[in-house]
Amino acid sequence: MGSYKSFFAALIIFVISLNLIGLPAHEAANTQKKSADEYGAARNLTIISDSNLDECKDLVQNTLNSLPQNHSSTLKKISLIGSKMDRRGYGGYGEISLQCSDLPDLEIAGVFTHEMGHVVDDSTNNVFYKISWMDSSHKIRGSNKMDFVTGYAMTDAFEDFAESYTMYILHGNSFRKMADGNEKIKEKYFFMKDNVFNGVEFFGYDKPLNQGVRVYDSTRI
Repeated sequence: MGSYKSFFAALIIFVISLNLIGLPAHEAANTQKKSADEYGAARNLTIISDSNLDECKDLVQNTLNSLPQNHSSTLKKISLIGSKMDRRGYGGYGEISLQCSDLPDLEIAGVFTHEMGHVVDDSTNNVFYKISWMDSSHKIRGSNKMDFVTGYAMTDAFEDFAESYTMYILHGNSFRKMADGNEKIKEKYFFMKDNVFNGVEFFGYDKPLNQGVRVYDSTRI
């Protein structure tokens, strides 16, 4: 990862962390005042890293700094891997493993955010699942691809949550546009807003998406 990429990724995370929307001026000021306590990694978190992965570690730390601290309260360990993994990331049950090699910085941030979604999902109830799922692997009859933020979100209820979590943070504008045209997406968006992010919304970073189709993977937008 070169210095230009690191600067660009840091700039993107900076934009993600600062572009909160939908707050009156006094509430926005109050949010910034309390951000040191309410945002960032939980104190009991350990990050284990292969050698020469300082830039990846900084990227992960910057991403955590843009998230509510309670999201990482059950996260005990992050393992940063400097070689190719079978999958780019694994998350759940208090741990995340993340591939840091051979991926663009923005994709690493996307994969880490997705895996954080799994960690957060472990500590929530299953109300979100009931929007589109009869159980963890069977969709409600009549569901179609437009009821999900990405193609990968259709895999199972857990990926639906993690992809919706990722879209909420990294591609908030696109998520809101999807919600304008689909009641299921709207339910998922407001579940994230009201139950996961305590009313805080994100611009994130975005490029125009065709609202008539769904991309497969939120981490590669």
